Amino acid sequence: MCISFATADNAKESKPFYLRDIEVGGTTLPFSPVTVVVMLISFIMLTGIFNTSKSTATASHILIEGTNAEERLNKMKQEIGTNYTKFQSLAKAHSICPSGKADGGKLGTFKPGMM
Repeated sequence: MCISFATADNAKESKPFYLRDIEVGGTTLPFSPVTVVVMLISFIMLTGIFNTSKSTATASHILIEGTNAEERLNKMKQEIGTNYTKFQSLAKAHSICPSGKADGGKLGTFKPGMM
């Protein structure tokens, strides 16, 4: 009958390498490679959460009223297409909002969560 006792070296070697403490030279650091990866991922996620967003959006509008407002807006939409200069001229001509008349429908620039 053979009896073997686990020594500290045997116990250390029985763990997969990614669960063993990191050894640098003669020093053993009290964490594993898995711990390092988890800390790095946590750091990256936290910096992403607390990092202020640099993206912005500029909003413009044409405000009209009346019984056929939707129909008129659809005609304007077809006329505008992707031409922003045309949008500005129609906003100045038809919008009942003061910003529409004064500045071609511009409402300003906004950061995420402002509007």
